[in-house]
Amino acid sequence: MPTRDDIDACVFDAYGTLFDVTAAAQHCQDALGERWGTLAQVWRDKQLQYTWLRSLMDEYIPFWQVTSDALDYALATLGIDDADLRKRLSISITNSTPTLRSAECSKSSKVPA
Repeated sequence: MPTRDDIDACVFDAYGTLFDVTAAAQHCQDALGERWGTLAQVWRDKQLQYTWLRSLMDEYIPFWQVTSDALDYALATLGIDDADLRKRLSISITNSTPTLRSAECSKSSKVPA
């Protein structure tokens, strides 16, 4: 059976899988109220749109910049001008990764065949 030493690389789908804008928006529901779901949808949609457009234009921008730009767009779309809330949302997305927090590998971990 393969072991962790046999693994050269791990690839993750970060968009919506590891970094979940919906969980981040829901985490800030106290400040967003009923708008948290709309914010999450606009944020996610714009994040993907920015990624596609920048890819087509061959203009690489790091993931966190794309995510930040999309958040700014979503907040502006909903007429929200709150620097503290923006900071909370930005922090929340990096803390909304239970997959990363719970993934602990040791040298003796077995990889399913």
